Amino acid sequence: MQHPVLDILRSEAVEVPPNLERGSNSPYASVEYDIPDSHIHHVPLGAGSDRLGIEEAAELLSEAILSCNETKHDGHGRTHTQEDADKAYHSAIFQLLTRNYDQEWVDLQQKIRAFKRWGGHPPKVVLMPSELDKQRWQMMVTTLEGTPHMTEITDSANEDLRSVIEAPNDTNSVKAPIGYYRKPHWTMNRRLAHLRNSNGY
Repeated sequence: MQHPVLDILRSEAVEVPPNLERGSNSPYASVEYDIPDSHIHHVPLGAGSDRLGIEEAAELLSEAILSCNETKHDGHGRTHTQEDADKAYHSAIFQLLTRNYDQEWVDLQQKIRAFKRWGGHPPKVVLMPSELDKQRWQMMVTTLEGTPHMTEITDSANEDLRSVIEAPNDTNSVKAPIGYYRKPHWTMNRRLAHLRNSNGY
């Protein structure tokens, strides 16, 4: 049985039907390879691999890696080995045979909409005290579109949290538009400095 939080996370997911997914023939198809301790090479295919063929598309990535050197990428390029190019070629073949590029594009559009709604990357999960009972914790979970949903946590999880996180009260927190702002704690050095200043030392 799937956890209800996972149902919330996927509740606004837009799924591309399998019969409409074009895979490597998608206009959003691309291949990339991250060379360890170096940088990523990315080759967009534009019209998909149907115009080139999978092997030819993989060769584009391999050739891009072999042609890279210290004078490219605004001086951030590197000279790569034939082994790097061979690994990139095999990786590209695997990507073109397995990636669902149309679905990836749809997922990206949802992430962009969520980013615009929040003015930045939306949080996936936020733990906060309940509005009804500050001694209880609850979760705010956001969907792919960035829609927030409040959900309760189990009693055992609530007890675990209470044992490590002090519940908000008038001495340690102030009310915020959503939840509470924690008052900053003073370190010993900051407290001593404040006492010295207030006493004229």
